[in-house]
Amino acid sequence: MISKVVCVGAGLIGAGWAAHFMRAGLDVTVYHRSAEREEYLRESLERAMPSLQELGLAPGASPARIRFTTDLE
Repeated sequence: MISKVVCVGAGLIGAGWAAHFMRAGLDVTVYHRSAEREEYLRESLERAMPSLQELGLAPGASPARIRFTTDLE
């Protein structure tokens, strides 16, 4: 069973995938080479939460399960 995923990129599409995987209750690591993208990612998730909650969150789904890194390794 899959419990962890990595999204490469924290732009519009990467943030969307991170939200989707988080909604499914997975641990998500988001990589982007620029540390400044973490703020965009967090703001995108905050704006998306009402819609994600309306769609239904898996048990344990939480933005706290999304980790940001600038280190691809």
